[in-house]
Amino acid sequence: KLKDADFALLLSSGEDSTGAQVEFTTLFAQAGSVEFVGVESLTLAANNLEVEINRASSGEVLDFSETSLTLATGPGESLDITTDGALGSLASNHFQGSLSDRMQWAELVYRQGGSIVTVVDPQQQVEIELRGSVARSFQALELSIAVYRDGFHLASCHDAPSGTAMREGSFASRFHIPAGTLKPGRYTIGIGAIAASGDWTWGPDVAVLDVTENWGDDSAARDKGAVNLKYSAERIQ
Repeated sequence: KLKDADFALLLSSGEDSTGAQVEFTTLFAQAGSVEFVGVESLTLAANNLEVEINRASSGEVLDFSETSLTLATGPGESLDITTDGALGSLASNHFQGSLSDRMQWAELVYRQGGSIVTVVDPQQQVEIELRGSVARSFQALELSIAVYRDGFHLASCHDAPSGTAMREGSFASRFHIPAGTLKPGRYTIGIGAIAASGDWTWGPDVAVLDVTENWGDDSAARDKGAVNLKYSAERIQ
């Protein structure tokens, strides 16, 4: 059961600097209260709920932080979209836990050869970069990504040694996976963090990593797995 609910959805398209077609999806929804009813002895409810999603099929997302967009939501009613494109394409409603309102996840991208890619070549090193910001400093904050394949947890990769402090402001965590480590196919990425106080946040399946069918000259690579993933990492502030 929804009360005081309103949402605005924008579907648009355009061309990037190379002339390629790009599809955009921007959603902002809010509700005064949400309640699941009809099942005896089960109560699920939330108040003052907001969901914000900003997506692009490739490249940068749309930015309405300086010039908002007003969309009609009903007769005589409208809603302003003010989504900040600098926050990237991670949907805030993916994340749970007591840290979820103190950490802002901005963007997760894949790089090979110095360029951002949407599909990864397994014969080249891949860099996974996660950007975000924290509202205050933490004496110790562990940040990690979890890599899954077909529902199987392959590895958790940490961006810094246990006990590393996190300063207030923006950060970038970079994870480097050597060439020849990943098998072709589709992976999903989860993101999590835990503070020394025990506060945590977790977002499952926030991104997809596609690896091309490229075995190079090593036909035996078809038998290689990616459990205990080899990687190196760094946190930049």
